[in-house]
Amino acid sequence: MIINFLNKVKNRLIFIIYFIFEILTESRIEKEIKKIQKIKEKNINSIKYKLKKLEELFNKNLSNPFICEALARREVVWRKNPNDGLKKFENYENLMKEWQNKKSLSNLSIPFIPEHQVVGSFGNYWPLFNYFMYRYNIEKSQSKPNLILKKKTKITNKYLFNYFKQHLNLIENTRYYYQQSFNTKVFKIPMEITLPYQNKHYPWFASMNFINQKLKNVEKKNFNFFNMNEKDLIKGKKILNELGIPENSWYVTLHVREGIGNALFNSNPLTYLKAIKEITKRGGYVFRVGDKSMTKLPKINGLIDYPFTKYKSEFFDIFLAATCKFCIGTSSGFWSVPTFFNKPVVLVNYLPIFDYYSLSEKSFFLPKSLKYKKDNKEVSLADIFSFPHGYLNTDLQFELNEVLYTDNTEDEIRDTVIEILNIFENNNKDGVNEKKNIEIKNYLNKLNSKIYEYPLEAIGNLSSSFLNKY
Repeated sequence: MIINFLNKVKNRLIFIIYFIFEILTESRIEKEIKKIQKIKEKNINSIKYKLKKLEELFNKNLSNPFICEALARREVVWRKNPNDGLKKFENYENLMKEWQNKKSLSNLSIPFIPEHQVVGSFGNYWPLFNYFMYRYNIEKSQSKPNLILKKKTKITNKYLFNYFKQHLNLIENTRYYYQQSFNTKVFKIPMEITLPYQNKHYPWFASMNFINQKLKNVEKKNFNFFNMNEKDLIKGKKILNELGIPENSWYVTLHVREGIGNALFNSNPLTYLKAIKEITKRGGYVFRVGDKSMTKLPKINGLIDYPFTKYKSEFFDIFLAATCKFCIGTSSGFWSVPTFFNKPVVLVNYLPIFDYYSLSEKSFFLPKSLKYKKDNKEVSLADIFSFPHGYLNTDLQFELNEVLYTDNTEDEIRDTVIEILNIFENNNKDGVNEKKNIEIKNYLNKLNSKIYEYPLEAIGNLSSSFLNKY
């Protein structure tokens, strides 16, 4: 107890010393950015004011990468067209290199991973995984990027983190964490809204799409999908047995967001019951994953409302993701975890629509329906796969664009699940509408061939419930 107390006091003193040092040495611009960022976002007027102040600071300091990042990140969620922020950030790498040269820092090019990639939500691992795919397989880098954490930092799922940390130069040292605060800021690889690709920064969906295209021609990968070891497989199977799941049974994971804020990402889990029953009718089981804050589901044979069982754990969260047949996900981070283990996903009730471009050829996509507020007409296919509609990712942006979103119906969700089940059963008669899928994919390939320096390629499967609208 006394040792723990003394360690806390020591760490607090270290923090105070470096905090004072940072205040004394930080630039005028950094102080201005912090001042603006402290403005509370109470309503639309305070948001507009905050955005205005950031923009004024940016226009006076066009060559400063830190104000560029601060403004871009806010524009992506507050502007009527989120592409305003994304375009500013595209040349961030060159902007930072120029700034480093002026400060005589260019010879210290040490990449740092932002700590929130492993201490935030499940979804923060998603860009990190794809960055590894790019760094080790396309850039062919031989060095590991740095990740500095304070001792006893609360990691988001330590079991999942074990798969990632072997590809990182991990340093867990509180004193060093504060000592390197300047370097971690200057040499970080920004993953909050974009990922690097060929010396530029593109939104996640675009970089991931470029990476997936490129990896088709890479036979031997230095970094690949994760595999669970035999010991953990045995451990997980033992829990399945205790849950009454027969050996060699197959199961699906289901995650439906019911979070606070940005209601556009939420869905009603009760609208998934038909899909659940379709899976169990075919002999499968469904593990609804999440936490105890979620709506309890009714009892259905073959459905395990896992958050409310005694088996809920960090380990079993990842075991289920790694061994499921596929995952049904919504706009929340859990669905990305099965993809780390090369499992297909079925994304329904999904926004933003552009995330479709991040999917593999094994996965399915069904976005929420978008309609214009003024006449209740469906937003056209061309518009929902273009800016701004394809990347609207906050309730505020939907309001600014006068667009309404509607959840998928129970039947649409079930029918999308039926499509992937039919593929697994080699019964594609009522499955993917292949001709229509190819037709729409070809259309999308032409539509977004010149949006960036590299053409986007429609890879994942679009649900027939979506295709039939067009």
